[in-house]
Amino acid sequence: MVFQHRRVATFFIQLTIAVLLTLCSLGCHRRGTTGPIFDVPSLLGKNIDEVTAALHGATVTDVAPNGQSSGDNQLAQRDFHKGGQTLHVTYKTGSKKVTEFAMEVDAKTGSVKDDDKATFLSLANLKADDARYSIELTEDPNKVFAFTGIKVTPNPVSHHVVFSVTGTEFMTTMTYALRTNGSDVKTETVQNLPPWKVESDVTVAAADDTTLSLGAMPYTGEAFSPNRIPLPADYKVTLQIIVDGKVRGEATSTGFATNCAAQL
Repeated sequence: MVFQHRRVATFFIQLTIAVLLTLCSLGCHRRGTTGPIFDVPSLLGKNIDEVTAALHGATVTDVAPNGQSSGDNQLAQRDFHKGGQTLHVTYKTGSKKVTEFAMEVDAKTGSVKDDDKATFLSLANLKADDARYSIELTEDPNKVFAFTGIKVTPNPVSHHVVFSVTGTEFMTTMTYALRTNGSDVKTETVQNLPPWKVESDVTVAAADDTTLSLGAMPYTGEAFSPNRIPLPADYKVTLQIIVDGKVRGEATSTGFATNCAAQL
């Protein structure tokens, strides 16, 4: 009788161990195959409307502008809730350009040790050494070598810019300019015969908007001069601003000053 009880007890112990091992195996498998909750790198370069469309499965909450800026540079925040995490997206209300992504450690966990940073970053499909963005850790004031959240800022992007004027071969005055936050980064005025173009590799700071402008007008000599050159009846030039191979601004002049603009 005692022997039978021992056999029954041994059986239940073995069964319990088998169940626990199975559950552990399933749990580990699930954790190993779970992907990121948010794919932040895929959102880089998108405006707030495009980010919202990409995160269509998340619950959205809008946060009112903070009042620290005004006009087109006024900042607002939109939060996306999914899988127990919240992705905070800061953007400019005027241009709708996204300036920052942020994510916090869930309230239950509180903070994450620096040693576990890679695991937390993987929730947003981020890597510490990715050159496309910079990551700032929000340090936990109550713990050493621990953080409570992250801020992700897109890094500067290099664009290939072409200013082009084509059309009637008549002396034309052309002015192109690159401006960031209202200040000239580069500007130049030339007189030439179409077709004319200038190419420039432009590095744009992530937090700033760069405006590209191109203007053209026929040059017929000095004003009120008796030796002014008559303008051909068929005078016509086309202005184009081409960014990374795509036309971003275009205008046509048939004898008057004309300009076009584009914004990165």
